[in-house]
Amino acid sequence: MHQKINIIPKTWAIKRKDRKFVVTSMHMRRQGIPLLIAMRDILCVVSDRRELGIALRDGKIKINNKIVKEDRFPLLLMYVLSFDSKHYRVLINDKGKFNFEEISEKDAKEITLKVIGKKILKKGKIQFNLSGGHNLIGNEEIKIGNSIVLDIDKNEVKKILRLEKGAHAIVIGGRHMGKFGSINHIEDKLAKIEGKNVHINVNLNNIMAIEK
Repeated sequence: MHQKINIIPKTWAIKRKDRKFVVTSMHMRRQGIPLLIAMRDILCVVSDRRELGIALRDGKIKINNKIVKEDRFPLLLMYVLSFDSKHYRVLINDKGKFNFEEISEKDAKEITLKVIGKKILKKGKIQFNLSGGHNLIGNEEIKIGNSIVLDIDKNEVKKILRLEKGAHAIVIGGRHMGKFGSINHIEDKLAKIEGKNVHINVNLNNIMAIEK
């Protein structure tokens, strides 16, 4: 399935005049960017869909340390893309566009996800519903709205990042998407975020605690 260039999401940092059609992510509702768009139009490491298809067929592309085979696979915020011994984290710049930051092999073993829900299972286990459709079962008392740093190989929580005053946070939705700074104040589900040239009030649902 393809999508006309004039209705592509504003979060995709590609020029409208470059292509008439672009591939559509399998999970557009999750605000991701398709692997093909990332590698062909942003990172510019493949020239076309065929070249990417060969790399996928040969098992050379990994997302969150798992081999992927689909060029429409969605890259979501904080995901890790790996190929040719290089690793990139999916971020959002202050203009609200997806970009890719090269990271170390050590950092590539971790992703930060926001806790968006939870429910009690049998034997007191808790299922945490995380951003990007991920789930995690454990006993940790983690509040909805907090973030976790997840070891993607062991599927274990390495750190809890609390969404509270003093926390470092990034805006993940709304008109301030991509802005980041420290939470200065929280009141009535609104957080006041202060940073370099940033002085904004944002709904807590639209921000995510991250590491400094």
